[in-house]
Amino acid sequence: MSSVGPTPAAVLGSALQWAHQTAEGTMADVTDEIANRPAPGKANPIVSCYAHSVIAEDSVANGILQQ
Repeated sequence: MSSVGPTPAAVLGSALQWAHQTAEGTMADVTDEIANRPAPGKANPIVSCYAHSVIAEDSVANGILQQ
């Protein structure tokens, strides 16, 4: 008996979708003023971290689509 499971691309796609929904839910109530406010110390503003996650998400999505 052979068991066929989800493909690696399907698993990665589901994880990407979950991460996207989590990020969007987190950012939903963040105003432009708060997002662009300089963080204390050496931390980056929220908008910089969010932009990094969007670019990373795009890279992963493109990797999935190219398979």
